[in-house]
Amino acid sequence: MLKIDFGCGLKPEPGYKTCDITTYPYLDYWYDPVSHTITDLKPLSIDELRCRNVLHHIYDLEDSIIALDRYIKPEGIIRVIEPRKEYFDINVMLDTIYYHGVCNMKDMWFSKSYREYIHIFENIGYQILKRRDIENKTTANRHEEIIFKKG
Repeated sequence: MLKIDFGCGLKPEPGYKTCDITTYPYLDYWYDPVSHTITDLKPLSIDELRCRNVLHHIYDLEDSIIALDRYIKPEGIIRVIEPRKEYFDINVMLDTIYYHGVCNMKDMWFSKSYREYIHIFENIGYQILKRRDIENKTTANRHEEIIFKKG
């Protein structure tokens, strides 16, 4: 079973292979944001793709989601954890402080406005399998976890 933590950055989830656009040496796979491909990974090979706090960092979100879909097995799932819409502005402020200030990652891009992403998944054949709120105790803002499945 291949589980990938996509956009894991500095904090990969235990039990998942890692994949990001960065060049960290510990990554298992690298996502090329220009060609929208994952190096050394065959199409239809991922059982679970985890995207935690990453979609709002993807500039061309629709193209990237469509590209990632090529790697998901027909019975695979995509687990998305993103800030809820009503907490998005505070998340942008915290991202700005953390990435541009604390980490000095000036090239870290993030959307300045909330982008609806559910319809992108639905348009390529996914449906919501499960949806739940997650409280972030560190920042006191709320996230939402949505599990998508083909079909």
